[in-house]
Amino acid sequence: MMAHHLHAPAQLIAAAKMEIPVLSLIREPEETILSQLVREPGISLRGALVAYARFYSCLLPYRSRMVVGGFQEVTQDFGSVIRQLNDRFGTSFKEFEHSEANLRACLDLVKERSTAIPEWSTVVRRFESGLIGQSDFRRAQERFAHRTEPPGQRDVWLPSIERSQLKDRLREQWSHPHLTALRTQAQRTYETFVAGTTGSGASSAPAA
Repeated sequence: MMAHHLHAPAQLIAAAKMEIPVLSLIREPEETILSQLVREPGISLRGALVAYARFYSCLLPYRSRMVVGGFQEVTQDFGSVIRQLNDRFGTSFKEFEHSEANLRACLDLVKERSTAIPEWSTVVRRFESGLIGQSDFRRAQERFAHRTEPPGQRDVWLPSIERSQLKDRLREQWSHPHLTALRTQAQRTYETFVAGTTGSGASSAPAA
C-alpha cells in the first residue's frame, strides 16, 4: 500500500509496529511546502509548516524501524533506495532502473494523477496504491485511450517554469519574520529525522 503527499503518520506507525517494511520519504521543508502551496493554494503557509513538523515528529519514535528516502535519492537513484529497503528488511523488491524509458513511464503516470475523469482517476489511484497490478492498469489505460483532458490539466504535477516562478513569489512569504519559529521547528525536525535521532527539539510542533 502506498500513501503520498497529505497522508497521515498513523499508516507508517502501524506498519512499523507490525514490522512491515517501511519506506518514509522526506524532503527539506522549504521546497516541500512551497511546492504544496503552488499545487494547493488554499492551504496556508503557517498551517503547512505546523503539519510538516507534526508529521515527522510523530514518526520520530519509530524512525529506527524504517528506511528513510531523501528527495534527491528517490528522484535520482531510486534503485539504491530499494536496495536499502531490501538490505534492511530482507525483502526482494525489484530495484528501479534509472533509465530514460522508466523515467518517462513515471512522468507519464504522474500526469495521470490530475485527470478530471472520475473512472480513470479511480484506476490511477488503485494502481498507485498497489491494489491493481501493471497488467490491469495497462488494460484500463487502453479502455481510456481516447479520453480528453482540459488544456494543461495533465502537467499540473510536473516541474515547470511556471511552477518555479510561483514558488519564487512565495519565498517572500516564507521568509517573513512572524514564521521564524515555525520555520526553525520544521527545519530542526527535518534534520533530526534524517539523522535518525530523537532530539527533544523535534518532539512537538509549535502552536499555530
